[in-house]
Amino acid sequence: MQKRDLQTLIGFILFITGFVALTLALVGIRISFLAWMDNINPVFGFVMKLVMILAGLIIVVLAQGNDYEPDDRWEPDPKDN
Repeated sequence: MQKRDLQTLIGFILFITGFVALTLALVGIRISFLAWMDNINPVFGFVMKLVMILAGLIIVVLAQGNDYEPDDRWEPDPKDN
């Protein structure tokens, strides 16, 4: 598994977990391992679920970006002398 694939998987899991937790919270159901966020403060739990969704999207977009490889063969232009 390449680094890019792992980053995409982590971002996707974060996005799906946050989205499902937020959707279920709207109908009053809490995911047990994320219940501690709602126990601190319901607004804090809501914001953290939004952060999970946004962070997941950002990680996926950055992981799927272009691979830039710098050119190590730089040579000065003879016209500059």
